[in-house]
Amino acid sequence: MSNLQKVKNMTDIVQAVEGDFRKLAHIHGAVNWEREVSFAAQILKNNDYLLSVASGNPESLKSAVLNIAAIGLSLNPVHNFAYLVPRDKKISLDISYKGFIQLACDIGSIKWALAETVHEKDEFIVNGMGEKPTHNFQPFSKDRGVIIGAYCVAKTHDGEFLVTTMNLDEIHEVRAASVSYRAYLKDNSKTTPWVTFEKTMICKTVIKRAYKSWPLVDTSKRLDTAVEAMNEIEPVEFKDVEIKEDEKKKHEDLQTKLLELLSRKAKTIEGFLGYAVKQCKRDIKEISDLTILELEQACAMVEGFKDPEPEFPEEAV
Repeated sequence: MSNLQKVKNMTDIVQAVEGDFRKLAHIHGAVNWEREVSFAAQILKNNDYLLSVASGNPESLKSAVLNIAAIGLSLNPVHNFAYLVPRDKKISLDISYKGFIQLACDIGSIKWALAETVHEKDEFIVNGMGEKPTHNFQPFSKDRGVIIGAYCVAKTHDGEFLVTTMNLDEIHEVRAASVSYRAYLKDNSKTTPWVTFEKTMICKTVIKRAYKSWPLVDTSKRLDTAVEAMNEIEPVEFKDVEIKEDEKKKHEDLQTKLLELLSRKAKTIEGFLGYAVKQCKRDIKEISDLTILELEQACAMVEGFKDPEPEFPEEAV
């Protein structure tokens, strides 16, 4: 059977989900049935291995196409937001980190977001809660040094900045859990995006952690579905805010420092906690509820306040 006939067969099989696709896509109007089927057919035509996997597991192809409708990101190769990929003898929908950011902006969760790696010769400074970090580097330099971490900064519709950072050890923990990377370690002839597209995978990883702190909206289910689709390709589980044993002292020291700064700057703990709830988008009853990064940001912010100010700045609350 020729590839053209195989593609036609797959297209005919996918027609079975047209009704469900149109119902899902009607909710947001972000994708079009005819265009997405055309994109899928073209992708299958240009990738023999993808076509063979789809032919062996047509149900997975139908599920992947339905995910396009549920999430609302097109297969249009011009945008590079979403892809059909073979994994474990089935077809899955993979979402790029650019696609994930686009989706978050489309549904109104954030105004924009940026994910970037930090290299050892870069200057990276956390400027406090709700503030955009400083990242200075030479973009055209061939020697920025090795990657030491990554961050994601998102701007909300309130004009605030939500910052998430991951150091290299945390990134490598995620990489170590990757099925494709473990297979690569056993057999270097195998491929893994952690080697061929390292920076992309790092940015994707920090975004998957960051989105949990982004404001919830009525259409957040599309974000959750996108994460599920990405995890089908490279499973990643981030635990809720958790302090490791070896970081407890640092956490306690930062709490003490913040309390001392609040006292020195004549700021009330209640005023600060009200501000923290707004910035972090979650219930914060005590300073100990803050993460290490949030405590570092808070200390930097309070330390920069002018003396004297009897109350926490009204405009910040």
